[in-house]
Amino acid sequence: MFATHPDRAITLFHDQAEALADRAPRQLFLDYGHWQRLDALIRAQLNA
Repeated sequence: MFATHPDRAITLFHDQAEALADRAPRQLFLDYGHWQRLDALIRAQLNA
């Protein structure tokens, strides 16, 4: 996102940092990333 909108990069960075500073949203981001990686792994295994 930062590369596609360099004029808004600093604002987007601060928004992201603010969201990650709070414990609940940070855990949501971490859980989402975990499930995204797990989904990719499962799909790769099914297609192997």
